[in-house]
Amino acid sequence: MPFEKIPAQPLPESPFRHAPLLRFALLAAVGILLGWYTKEWLPVYGSLCTAIVLAVAATVIYLLAGTKEKGRKTVWWVGMASVMLLFASLLQGAYDRVVVQWPELPQTWSGQVVRVHKIKIQSVALDVRLHAPHLAWHNRVVRVTLAQNDVHRLGLHITEGSCMAFYGKMQSGKRLAGNPGDFDYAHYLLTHGLSGSCYVWRGKCELLGDDAQASISWQSRLLRWRHKLAAAYEPYFDKGQQSLLAALTLGDKTMLDEDTRQLFSNLGVSHVLALSGLHLGILLSLFNMLCLRHLRRTHLRIIASIFIVFAMWAFTFLTGASLSLLRAVCMFTCMQISICLQRSSASTLNSLSLAAIILLLADPMSLFDVGFQLSFMAVAGIVFVGRYVWQRYPLSLYNVGTMLQVYQQPRPKGMSYATYAKQYCLPWLRLQSTKVCWKFFRHILVPFVCVSLSAQWATAPLVLYYFHTLSPYAWLANFVVIPSAYVLLGGALLFFALPFAVVQHVLASIMSCTINAMTSALTSMQVWPFSTLTFYPTPYTLLAIWLVPVLVYAFAAARRRRLRLRVLCSVFLVLTLSVVTEVYRVGTDKRVSPQIWVYANKQATLVHFIVSPQESYLVSTLPPQAISKLVGQLNRNYWQPHHIAPPKQIMSSDARTKFFLKKGNSCLLGSKRIMLCATSVALTCSRPANPYPLDLLIISRGCIDSFEAMQSYFTPGEVVLASSLPSWQRSAWRTACQRAGVPCHDVAESGAYNFVVR
Repeated sequence: MPFEKIPAQPLPESPFRHAPLLRFALLAAVGILLGWYTKEWLPVYGSLCTAIVLAVAATVIYLLAGTKEKGRKTVWWVGMASVMLLFASLLQGAYDRVVVQWPELPQTWSGQVVRVHKIKIQSVALDVRLHAPHLAWHNRVVRVTLAQNDVHRLGLHITEGSCMAFYGKMQSGKRLAGNPGDFDYAHYLLTHGLSGSCYVWRGKCELLGDDAQASISWQSRLLRWRHKLAAAYEPYFDKGQQSLLAALTLGDKTMLDEDTRQLFSNLGVSHVLALSGLHLGILLSLFNMLCLRHLRRTHLRIIASIFIVFAMWAFTFLTGASLSLLRAVCMFTCMQISICLQRSSASTLNSLSLAAIILLLADPMSLFDVGFQLSFMAVAGIVFVGRYVWQRYPLSLYNVGTMLQVYQQPRPKGMSYATYAKQYCLPWLRLQSTKVCWKFFRHILVPFVCVSLSAQWATAPLVLYYFHTLSPYAWLANFVVIPSAYVLLGGALLFFALPFAVVQHVLASIMSCTINAMTSALTSMQVWPFSTLTFYPTPYTLLAIWLVPVLVYAFAAARRRRLRLRVLCSVFLVLTLSVVTEVYRVGTDKRVSPQIWVYANKQATLVHFIVSPQESYLVSTLPPQAISKLVGQLNRNYWQPHHIAPPKQIMSSDARTKFFLKKGNSCLLGSKRIMLCATSVALTCSRPANPYPLDLLIISRGCIDSFEAMQSYFTPGEVVLASSLPSWQRSAWRTACQRAGVPCHDVAESGAYNFVVR
């Protein structure tokens, strides 16, 4: 066949030479990490002053050394330290602005809603900027969660800019007590600029009058307009389609149900629901196709470029200004500016580095945001793999040359039509169809798959670290969701641009069919074997996912034998370290000692008796149906990562195995005696002549006895107060235990309790 092989391109130059801003972006990230780990003991002014002194020193050395090589190196190292300390001081300043000491007692607060995050049946999550008389609390942004009754009473009327008053206790940004492996909610609040959180009980929240309309910020006005645009979908789509369309086109995920989120997450296509460069690229390609490509005059193209940049920034703030979208709009702005300046060969990696520097200067805490990390790593992976692999080893060209001209000759005289069709028309048609198919395969299909695989490889360690899942069919699911996103974004653009009932009905029908086809395809893919894999790798394994392909590529590109040997040793070292850590972790988990866990839960008391990783028992004060959600969280966050099989839930009052015994409220694990008190002890036990010795006494909701009354029945070695107990009862028990010299663990204050049986 007429395939023309293209020779491999030479190895590209260093990315630091190709994109000079990449150095500064990496220094900014290192400086922010340095500031995060030194924020408790290094003051912000110390870092800032040191950065200024080093910058001045670098300038003096540069002026004195001139063009000397040694002087340049010194200037470079001092300048690097100055940049890192500058970003460290920015991080420390942002941390100091967020952290605040809240009052111990609950009180009434007032403020203005900055953003509505989630509207569920059980709760509403809001970000509220406080209006407090105390200067330390004024203008602080906190996360407020409303209870179920207030959802129905106020949920539909709360929008960005609404003023509200609520009563509750503000929680600080310290790590909240919970169960092992729980999501670090306090760290999430801190890194998102939220000074605390408050849960508002039913009836303790009221909306205030909307008298201060002039004080509503322009961001809140844009977000209110977004809600109005999302409400325009309601007459034409059902609730599920409306929530999905609002998330995909307007970035409004407040009404998105958990099943839809899980469907997209399991198949690795959640990036479609989070507005990013994909959506901006679709809108920009539609604009270029419909408008920009038809403009020939330079001044018209400049005006059109300015308009599209303004429209992109307006769309970014209209949809909530997520970090992934801010990254994309910064890069697209750089691209449009380079086009206007006739520098179309601007480096994508340089634009990516500039976007990172701008975002980190604006908010250093952004570095710890999962969306920020995934967005930048995906684009960096696409750029690096495309530059060093796909562009360096291009596919062959299909060059027919003069073969088509041979078959395009007119029918010779005396030749029948059947013979002409067989000897000329059919070969010409075969060549043309092969040329078109190969062009589609080379220019559309292969780049599409390469981009998907590159992004998946670059983000795989982060996805495994944060979510512990891997989707082997993500690249295939992109063939479904990305064309659907083109149709839905284009349809939504026309839906709002042409507000005529007939046009909107037609567009709504097309978009409804697209949504149904997309969700049906994803649902069918979800049941494929190995569609979602769950892993809990060690950090060394996550690092190996990045390093091994890079080292293998370096081995293939190296020409010197000694360099190849070093790279091969590095691959062996990385793989060995990964395998050893994985084997050690699995072996350590299999050698789990018998132990007892008392988990944190306000509705029920859960006591987990672990005999071995394969044998354990769960005793609860509520039936299994009532604690299924908590059991699922524990299984996902703690039992699976530590290779502990799900426990057998004991429903009867008596149970007996080889290593575990339960009789009423008394339990025996090994030689340790445990008592779970959920009622008055006088109703279940007769008063003994001598108090019965216990290793562990667990006090749960329903126990009305005091510590002094309990001492006539038991002599506990340690007391555990379940988080289901009221606060006044826990306080009384803590005080009594302290007076008696008995160790006391409050699960609500200190988190889940672990007792190892020795």
